Formats: sequence, C-alpha cells, structure tokens
Amino acid sequence: MKKQKTKILEPWEQYEIEVFKLFCSTGYVCQHNVVLQGVRGSHQIDIVVDVDDMPTTHRWVVECKYWSNPVTKNEVLSLKSVMEDIGASHGFLLSEMGFQSGAYKMAQLQNISLISQVELQSHLTQKQLNPHHKQTNNYVISVEEIEDFGNFDSEAIIKFKSDDRSSVLDSLLEIHIFRENQFHWIVSLERIKKNVDDKGQLHFSLPWDLRKLCDVEFGGEWGIHTKLGDPLWGTYNLVFRTLSGPLFKRAHVPIFK
Repeated sequence: MKKQKTKILEPWEQYEIEVFKLFCSTGYVCQHNVVLQGVRGSHQIDIVVDVDDMPTTHRWVVECKYWSNPVTKNEVLSLKSVMEDIGASHGFLLSEMGFQSGAYKMAQLQNISLISQVELQSHLTQKQLNPHHKQTNNYVISVEEIEDFGNFDSEAIIKFKSDDRSSVLDSLLEIHIFRENQFHWIVSLERIKKNVDDKGQLHFSLPWDLRKLCDVEFGGEWGIHTKLGDPLWGTYNLVFRTLSGPLFKRAHVPIFK
C-alpha cells in the first residue's frame, strides 16, 4: 500500500489557514477560499465571515497579503469594490509587512481594517460580538437622546462606566458601531482613550464624535450626512467588547425638528 504524500503548503497558504483559524475561534460561520457571486460578477475571497449577532446578519470579507513589501492603496480599493458588490459590511486586509500611508488614508472611510496577524489575535475572542452572551453586571451603559435647541441638532449621549469605580480602560477592548446595515465601524482602544475622563468613565456623542472615533467626514450644508451621503440620524447598534464578555446597546438619534 502506497503511503500518501503530505502536501507541503506554500508560506502564503499557511498564512491564510492561520488567519482562518483565528476567525473560526469567534464561533461565527467562516469559509476559506470561496467564490461568491456579486451584482457585477464573481469574486474569489480568502475568508468570508458571517456575523449573526443582532436581528440582522453582517458579512465580513478578509484578504491575506503574504507579501515582502507593504500593501498599497490599490488593494484597499480592490477590497472596497468587492465589499460593495457582494454587500459586505466590513473588510479586513492582513499583512505582516505593514501598509503604505496611502492605504491607511484610503481605508479610513471604507469600513476596512488594516491589521497584522498578531494584532488580529489580540482582538478576537470566543463569540466576541454575540449580544446573547451572558452579560456581565460589572458595567453600566446609559443612553440619553437629546434635541439640542442651542446647537440646532440632535444626539445620543452614550455613557459607559464600571460598577467598582475602576477605569473602563482596564477591561474595554474595542467598540463596534453598526448603523442600520449601512456601515460598521470598529473603534480601537487608542481612539476610545480620548473620550475617557479622569474618573475612568467613557462618554461620547452619536453622531458628532464619529469624526474623531471613526474618522468619519461629515458632508452636506448642515453636516447631517456622512461624506458618502449616509444620514447621521436613526438607530445605532453598539457592541462594547470587554475582557469579561461583550455588551450590547442600541441608541437612537432623532431627526431634529
């Protein structure tokens, strides 16, 4: 009986598999090396992740670039095109050699994360975004919906604090902000720090703090839309990822009357 030879994987194949296993650790439905049909054509995608963590399902697309040089902005544009064609809400570009400055600028407004394998590993946890996860009682999240007649606008004030008076920075990993299936932003810990006061409490305004938290550019005469034309009022879904589990909260920004 002949012994079957074990296939020796190319370094780029091994890299894809390692990244695929990391996404599988979230508990979401993950597919590796798949072809998806979009509106304009079919696309070969390294990894597809279907995130079922709210009343609606979100799809992530992941591309792995095992290159010897930093990834260019053209790859960001290519991933953006694929996301739009198949209706994905977020994209990930993986590289161990970094990204060119133009790639970072291009990704800021496209719901695309530029990240390394090590950085990804530090962020992903089991069932990371599942709001049905047993919620911790160590935190308090409050939402105050306001029509500000002084500034002629509306906003939702979000406050996140720890019951034991410790700083939220001791356990908060990141915040995911979803907006009515239109966009999905991931706010890093570095960005979160800017909105934590000296008591260790996090507070921010939706939509007005999206500028500094998510690099969102506002457009329109009154700044009531993003630069891409999406309205800033309406329902936002928030997931606060902490070391003790995820917490889910919904906020509504009313239209100013």
